[in-house]
Amino acid sequence: MQPGLMSVDQAIAAALRFVVPVSDRKVVPLAGASGRVLALPVVARAMLPPYDASAMDGYAVRVNDMPGAGPWSMTVQDRIAAGDARSIALESGAALRIFTGAPLPHGADAVVMQESVTRRADGIHLVRCPTIGENIRRAGEEAPAGKSIVPAGRRLGPRDIGAAAAAGHATVTVTRRPRVALLTTGDEIVPPGSPLTHGAIWNANTSLLVAAIRAADAEIVTVKHAPDDLAALGALMVGLAGQVDMLITTGGVSVGEEDHCKAAILAAQGEIAVAGVAMKPGKPVMFGRVAGAVWLGLPGNPVSAYVTWQVLGLPLIARLVGNRTPAARSRLVVAGHPLHHRPGRCEYRPATITGIDHLGRQIVAAGGAVHSGRLSVLADADGLIVIPAATEAVQPGDLLDFLPFRAG
Repeated sequence: MQPGLMSVDQAIAAALRFVVPVSDRKVVPLAGASGRVLALPVVARAMLPPYDASAMDGYAVRVNDMPGAGPWSMTVQDRIAAGDARSIALESGAALRIFTGAPLPHGADAVVMQESVTRRADGIHLVRCPTIGENIRRAGEEAPAGKSIVPAGRRLGPRDIGAAAAAGHATVTVTRRPRVALLTTGDEIVPPGSPLTHGAIWNANTSLLVAAIRAADAEIVTVKHAPDDLAALGALMVGLAGQVDMLITTGGVSVGEEDHCKAAILAAQGEIAVAGVAMKPGKPVMFGRVAGAVWLGLPGNPVSAYVTWQVLGLPLIARLVGNRTPAARSRLVVAGHPLHHRPGRCEYRPATITGIDHLGRQIVAAGGAVHSGRLSVLADADGLIVIPAATEAVQPGDLLDFLPFRAG
């Protein structure tokens, strides 16, 4: 690893120590809860299931009514379907026609599935005696009342929302979305669609990062652009930071004479926890705190900005919103061809899944060293392979960590 630079893991750990999770909470209906982070656990409002129920379409019986070796014949006393609110007691020697989900009649202790029964005009005929409890869902077997069903700190997905509904909840308590301000920098930047003068480029970072931040379920309070002027930049950074939980800037974090973000933070009595990471692209990335907000200083080149957002920004947003159970993101894949790498920095290289090998492992293809201004490479990729800092070459068949692109 290059001297004077933090490793990626060190940078993430240092940044996370600065982050204080948002404490504000909000009650939202289940229909609006997808992607939100749960602030209070969801507990079962009643036993699940709330009563003994049939797990099959069939016939409810009492096992002791079937003595000897069989076969047995029984009359059919009644019929009960799911949602039937009657309180029915099973008569001695009789069976009761029952359907999946229907409450078990009093006295019954087994359900014989209909495929094992011969139906006759005067009742049913059975050749096998069921065991006690067969095809019955017992009250509370999934969860007793009050049991935690979905823990606090989880980002809610469809399965969590379904479990909350099954536990009797129409609403859940979630953490407020973190408020974010985005500030792009650079005198050369002009809005997309406007005429390009000599020395100007279209602003890709604003559109790219606004979409990424929103996809991470954060609220964008404002988007601004600052010129390459220390005083103007510092005033904007401090003013925006006072309104939000997180300030994200792009550009101005390198060591050139026109890179003013670090100086602006220090002039405002801010703190810097990360100033350069041994990663490629994204080496100049910075992290700190100013005017009550955490600050993430992304590089100005679009590919570098997006890679550092994926690697560093998403964990910070997760911590801000109190997500204690982030989904595991990386997985192992197999290199499909040789790759060369200059040791010194961990490299995140855009890659595409090209197939499956004979062991069922995904095969990836990646180009050469990343050009941090070529967004088309990102658009065509499925994710990022991770080449360790000390690695000089990757051979076909070598295992690599793969970071799939996700929302945000």
